Amino acid sequence: MTRFVLAVVTAILVFARAGAHAEPLRWSDLSDLPWPSPQESYASYDQAREAMWNDVYSEGGVELYCRTAFSHAAVEDMELLGNRLSLEHAFPADTAAEFFGFETRDCDTAIAGVARSRRALCLSAVADLHNLWPAYERLNQSRGKVPFGELPGEGTRRPAWRVFCPDFERQRAPRDGMVEPTVEARGDIARSLIYMHFVYGLPLDDVIAEQSLLLDWHAMDPPDARERARGVAIERVQPGTWNPLISGG
Repeated sequence: MTRFVLAVVTAILVFARAGAHAEPLRWSDLSDLPWPSPQESYASYDQAREAMWNDVYSEGGVELYCRTAFSHAAVEDMELLGNRLSLEHAFPADTAAEFFGFETRDCDTAIAGVARSRRALCLSAVADLHNLWPAYERLNQSRGKVPFGELPGEGTRRPAWRVFCPDFERQRAPRDGMVEPTVEARGDIARSLIYMHFVYGLPLDDVIAEQSLLLDWHAMDPPDARERARGVAIERVQPGTWNPLISGG
């Protein structure tokens, strides 16, 4: 299927419901989209990280959780407003590795009974650029691999975060808690999670409180010019992959 046909198919399926009385996007619609095969450009997270900072974000960008713009200088220093920058896996790397049967995100030690042949797919998922986002290191660490969701009222906010990221909300109970991303980040996160689900077959139960939120977030926070440009930049350095919720491929 040519790139032109992919773009047309995506446009029809995603935007046909955009009229004033159109029905919302459904999961059956997502299944019909032209999802790519798993990426084969990067065999480790270290390789992916280098591509993200040196190519995709070489001239700067926007931090995921706080929506703070950063420049090329911040990329060189790996620091923004006095806080270290890192790359966040929207779909947690450890959760992906566990699904494929490996103990850690390096996909090196297989759980008993798991075929080593699954390691290549595990590494592809962990290193897929479409799932990586610039994020403050402290917030990245705080989120860990807890699910995203919407919290009633205001979630727990550490005083140290309020200065640079007042909208980052983290609930610690019950169990391991939940993270509510700021409104401007919800569509970006939803599209990454949906991508990982359809491209790698990863289950969504442990990464989002309610699966229906993903379509809600996608609708309320559609792709903007910056996210589309990011998709183009990623496809340039990770060829043959695209997110049809952002571009036609």
